[in-house]
Amino acid sequence: MTNQCEIVQDLLPLYIDQELSKESQVYVESHLASCKECSALKTELLKSKQFDLKLQRSLSSKSNSTSQELDFINRITKWKRNSAIFGACFILFLTFLLWMFIKEDFEPQPVDKEMPIEKETTFNFETSKRWGNINYDYNTVSNYFNNC
Repeated sequence: MTNQCEIVQDLLPLYIDQELSKESQVYVESHLASCKECSALKTELLKSKQFDLKLQRSLSSKSNSTSQELDFINRITKWKRNSAIFGACFILFLTFLLWMFIKEDFEPQPVDKEMPIEKETTFNFETSKRWGNINYDYNTVSNYFNNC
C-alpha cells in the first residue's frame, strides 16, 4: 500500500458522502481509476452505507407501529421514577420521626440548684495516697463547692 492509497482511504468516507472539495474529489477519482484495492474498498463502503440506510428505514417504519409499546415503556419509567421519589421521601419522613423520638431522650435535663451533698466524705486507699492523709469534713467540702 502506497502513501497515496492511505490518503485516498482516509478520504473515501467523505467522498462517498460527497463532502470533498472539487480538487480532492478529482484526486480520489483518478486514484480509484488506477488502484483496484481502493476501488474495492469504495464498493464495500457503498454497500455498508446502503445497508445502514435500509436499516434506518426499517426501524423508522417499525417505530410507527410500536408507538403503543413506547407509551407503555414511558409509563413504566415514569412509574419507576415516581416510586423511587416516593420511597426516598418516605425514608426521610421515617428518619425525621425517629430523630424526634430519640432527641427527647438525649436533651439535657434541668438540674436542681440545691443538690444534696453527702455529709460524710469517704476516700479509699488510692485517693488518700494521691492526696496525702488529709481528712475532709463536711464544712470544708460544702464551703469549697459554694464558693465555686
